[in-house]
Amino acid sequence: MLPAEWVTIRRTGISESAGSMSLPALQAAVRVLEAGLRQGSGEPLCERVAEALAKSVSAERVELLNGGAGWKPEWSWPKQVRPAGGDLPTNLVSDALDRGAAAAIAAAPGRSALLIAPLDPELLANRVLAASRSRGSFGRADAELLAAIASTISAVLVHGQ
Repeated sequence: MLPAEWVTIRRTGISESAGSMSLPALQAAVRVLEAGLRQGSGEPLCERVAEALAKSVSAERVELLNGGAGWKPEWSWPKQVRPAGGDLPTNLVSDALDRGAAAAIAAAPGRSALLIAPLDPELLANRVLAASRSRGSFGRADAELLAAIASTISAVLVHGQ
């Protein structure tokens, strides 16, 4: 099994979680909320949110994966085909959903570093957000940031449409 750094996601309301967020997580949550509120750009909501998250964690790619569809992406940013060798470690994606935890997963030969987190099960059941980058690894701080804003991302994706 690939090494992973796990961070449990606390399911709280947005205002309650904001009070316990680190400054980088709070800044990322604000970027996601602003992306959700931005109107008239012609860019779909999911792409605006994904781009805001990508900037927050220096990711090259962000995807929303559907566990009910064999972990196929519902959408990705940018809208390009997954790079060669970019197969997902579906066992770890499933573990993230089962644990209710975010994880930073080290790069492996032929596979980028990953940052994964399940979204709010009441809003987006069986959905996991995955960010990747080919250079450098994600660390515990990145997993903590994604764990802290997973509920915010869920709310923006559901209520912003």
